[in-house]
Amino acid sequence: MSFIRVFSSYFPRTLPDKYEAGSFSDDPRGNYIKKVFLIKHKLIITITLCVSLLAGCENSETSSAASGRVIPFESNTQVISRPEVPAVSSAASTASAPESVPATPPDFSVSERTGTFYFCKSPANPVTVTFGDNVITVVAEGDAVAGVQQGSHAMRISREIGAGVTTYTLTPKSENLNGKYGCFYIIDKNNYLGEMWFSIKDGKIAAPALRELAENNQSVLDSVVDSSPARVAQAMTMDGSTDKIPEIWAEIEKISNEICDGIDDDYEKLRAIADWVSDNTYYDRPAVSRGEPPSCLTLEYVLNNKSGICGSYANMTAALCNAQGIRCISITGKALIDGNNYLNTNLEGGLHEWNVAEINGRQIIVDSCWMSANNLSYGGNYTHKDNVWKWFDTGDEIFAVDHQAKTAEYKDFKTVAENITKQRNTQ
Repeated sequence: MSFIRVFSSYFPRTLPDKYEAGSFSDDPRGNYIKKVFLIKHKLIITITLCVSLLAGCENSETSSAASGRVIPFESNTQVISRPEVPAVSSAASTASAPESVPATPPDFSVSERTGTFYFCKSPANPVTVTFGDNVITVVAEGDAVAGVQQGSHAMRISREIGAGVTTYTLTPKSENLNGKYGCFYIIDKNNYLGEMWFSIKDGKIAAPALRELAENNQSVLDSVVDSSPARVAQAMTMDGSTDKIPEIWAEIEKISNEICDGIDDDYEKLRAIADWVSDNTYYDRPAVSRGEPPSCLTLEYVLNNKSGICGSYANMTAALCNAQGIRCISITGKALIDGNNYLNTNLEGGLHEWNVAEINGRQIIVDSCWMSANNLSYGGNYTHKDNVWKWFDTGDEIFAVDHQAKTAEYKDFKTVAENITKQRNTQ
């Protein structure tokens, strides 16, 4: 699936210059990504297999000046596919969905049940989509969602505004639409939150059968493994040694405290951490060209280079949460891009890593790698772009469309660092 990546600053950037995204020059958005998006559906059949096999967790590439320390690229084993998205205006009224859906409908089974899908479970601005017998109802509470755009000419949209709630109702334009399909796009003020496919069966609108995919991911989350101290150390330092861990952890705690300064609610702390990691980390093409060595996944590598791949983002997100006492699990699995999903393809997808945080009895999905549109080019230039909030607190069924979990691991960075510090002090 493709989603528009536009983000308005939700949190002020008040961290030290060493970590500020503003220390990098921001290039204006070019036409490249837009062109890619416009031709995507025409090319999907011919390029899908190649992209899934070869693409690696990548953002689009533009030039920009870089600053900061640079050390040799040494280490990774994780290759992950990453979706490309076009740039649009920050106003939903000026954003535009694709003119039409692909010529070939997705070959997914549909659910006979009516059901509700959560695109984003933000407590302040929940977005839900309910499939009924002959209507699709999108309810947007709060101020976040500005509109729904139609991706199929088979549907019409009406809108009703209530007290803090906007309801969009999509209905078939004709009763003679059996077998037709389409998708619609949910857009907030600054972002595509996502797209949802549907089918019309026996004159009724049918939802895609996503529950089984979500249950697979949940079964992985129900079997979380605690990482050994040795594995945690490997995720912290580039050479796997323990000598530098206390200093690295002190740096992580400092950054985490500055990110969360003045924030009391754990959910908002998580949002701020995901925002910071995505905004200040750059997808590392040079590391990809060097075979993605394991050391580029480490906290030390990210701190030194402000770059990494999917596992790098996941480790940094988990560590910053750990410093705030938030349990944040690292999930490894597979992911699909370019319109493919686990209902309509036999492709396995590329290796990927993301997080699930546990707050107030909720499991909150965070893919800070896909949230980020930043890029470190093969030439060593850093390009900064806006974050994509589609990948924060995504509904489990929507997320499972293109993310398939395999393992779940909890890394207790804080305990490992504190134990090493105690050992050092007693020697």
